[in-house]
Amino acid sequence: MTQELETLYALADRVMRRYIKVYLEVARATKGLTNVAPMHLSSFEQKVILLGGIGSPLDPASVSSDRVAEEWLRMQAVPFEVERAVTKGVYVELRRRVESLVEVLAQATAGFMEFDPAFISSYPHFLPVLQRLADISSKAELKRQIGSVSDNAISATAAERLAEILNRRQPGRAITRAQLL
Repeated sequence: MTQELETLYALADRVMRRYIKVYLEVARATKGLTNVAPMHLSSFEQKVILLGGIGSPLDPASVSSDRVAEEWLRMQAVPFEVERAVTKGVYVELRRRVESLVEVLAQATAGFMEFDPAFISSYPHFLPVLQRLADISSKAELKRQIGSVSDNAISATAAERLAEILNRRQPGRAITRAQLL
């Protein structure tokens, strides 16, 4: 599967596994996060793990390893949350991917105004974004309105129904890219 066609769920799973490995490496290198030093924070992923785990607002892309280690010391009273540490990295990657999907979809739909059933059927990995544009909040509601679909396959009939909903709504009139993200 190419990354361009990878579903958001597959991406999240792949990235989560990668960040779990990074967390374990950082935990091992720092003796269970008891001896954190800049040398343990050389990669973006390592910074994400540490800053995410303590809920720091610092941007891991724009701070040095020294600054991350200082933040760790400053916030030692804050409990480190492994789940938050790992999911922070997942959300960073998902946002990048969704930004890319939104850009392609905006071009393919004339700014979220014209939806082609053939496009929808051919590119099912856009389903989470299309579902948001259609203002369908749950998988159950999506199934009720257009039938059983997934981000791996959308039948021609379901694509017709979804395109009809989207063309009727013309979400480009009401939703901005920022809101969609």
